[in-house]
Amino acid sequence: MKGIDSICAFAFVCTFIILIFRSHMCIQPLNGYFNGRIYLQGKDLMIGEEEVDLDSINSVDLVLNDFRGQKAIYYHSLECRISQGVNNYILLDYKNGNSKKTFFRMQSKNSYLLLADFINAAVAKNKISQSRAEELIGKQNLKPKN
Repeated sequence: MKGIDSICAFAFVCTFIILIFRSHMCIQPLNGYFNGRIYLQGKDLMIGEEEVDLDSINSVDLVLNDFRGQKAIYYHSLECRISQGVNNYILLDYKNGNSKKTFFRMQSKNSYLLLADFINAAVAKNKISQSRAEELIGKQNLKPKN
């Protein structure tokens, strides 16, 4: 009986170690689907086929929560811990009263730097505050306001 108990305990410990290792190596599944594109070319923004003119919006905000490959922290969990990088979005409030929230993927930790020209253009047109822009891209990436 002792031999069976020790074999069961060994199997349990091995299974637990494999599950912990797996949770650190697998990517979180998407809940739903992710399609469409956001194009940034300098200060120009396109969401899908729609070109966004900064003059047609009252305000813009961005929320940058994660990037692809970022380790998510789940204490006491065997869930996957590597992020898809899709928990980021841009929120546009249009002058016509509509608003649009579009989620997007950031491919790497420094992907936020690709947003610097657009954010600087939005600051120059008072569509986002200087302090919020500083939070998003850092003071060193802000252009002086004219």
